[in-house]
Amino acid sequence: EIRNPLSAIKTFVQLLPRKVEKPGFLEKFQRTVPRELERINRLIEELLQLAREPKYCFDMVDVGELVQQCFELFEENLAISKIGCRIEMAAQRALLVWGDREQLTKALYNLFLNAEQAMPNGGELAIEICRQAIVPFERKLSQNQCGWIRMTFKDTGVGISAENIKDIFNPFFTTKDTGTGLGLAITHKVVTEHGGHLEATSQKGEGTCFFVYLPALRESAGVSQ
Repeated sequence: EIRNPLSAIKTFVQLLPRKVEKPGFLEKFQRTVPRELERINRLIEELLQLAREPKYCFDMVDVGELVQQCFELFEENLAISKIGCRIEMAAQRALLVWGDREQLTKALYNLFLNAEQAMPNGGELAIEICRQAIVPFERKLSQNQCGWIRMTFKDTGVGISAENIKDIFNPFFTTKDTGTGLGLAITHKVVTEHGGHLEATSQKGEGTCFFVYLPALRESAGVSQ
């Protein structure tokens, strides 16, 4: 992932003295080199996020609002890709968690991006957000937490084989032709560091479903955790 953009940059730099006067070369240089540098920068940022100790700024966060904000970022791209998106969320109570808004947004962004890339020929993305008392894993809650918030991201994309599904949260693992394989690893790290749980089920050719569980914050809880 680093070698390929570096090779492109090296080639253009070597050609620069000979072709600087050639029509169209500088335009192609200015278009290609910054793009490849951004690829490298993005990879380094993702690697640092996985490797370094987190510096989170925790506060009360409404995950329903975060999902809606992420959808607005992807709305145009999803429409262009002919992907319909349906969001259902429990309205009876606030969907509050104790978390870092920026980090949780990155985690949700990666789930939207993964769904978009999984449906190159269009499809449907169904997102459901609800409260859940019983979860399929063991995790202790603090005194200011009450049950769980479950976010479900279900796409109708290409799906993941049973052989690969166990590795999708590992860094650098990807079944796509492009990409670093770091997005889902970062999402898993963020969810885990918020005391949550992330899992996925999939059927090859029929789509994938991601389940995000985060400890629900009591609506009467204070700002200290």
